Amino acid sequence: MEDRTRRIWLYLLGSWQCKTEASILTDPGASFGMAAWFTEVAVQTAITIAKWQAVGFTHGVMNTDNMSILGLTIDYGPFGFLDAFDPKYTPNTTDLPGRRYGFANQPDIGLWNVMQLANTLYTAELITAEEAQFGLGRYMCMGFLSLCP
Repeated sequence: MEDRTRRIWLYLLGSWQCKTEASILTDPGASFGMAAWFTEVAVQTAITIAKWQAVGFTHGVMNTDNMSILGLTIDYGPFGFLDAFDPKYTPNTTDLPGRRYGFANQPDIGLWNVMQLANTLYTAELITAEEAQFGLGRYMCMGFLSLCP
């Protein structure tokens, strides 16, 4: 990796403020670092999407460039709320044929987006495959922490 890119990642890591408890971020004994930061991003993304699902919010365009490392989304473009439960609902009229961004697909799209971040960090040799899997696992079990390994 270029030194400039590594310096950017290290600056980001040094200025990061954790929101969740360290016990769900890392394996026992691991120090806070890029792997814990990645897990934090995954956890915050899962929490945000779970909150959307709870109130019937549908983003409409969840591309990776409409997500942030804060676990927030940007570019709310065509968003909407369910009037009645419809798992295929999408407020994005260009998405109507496949309903890729439909209400029920939001958790899977969030996971895919977090996976793209994991792939970037892994390719840059900032996290290992095991660390990527740990963070992705935390995303997938956020609603059921007692079931997480």
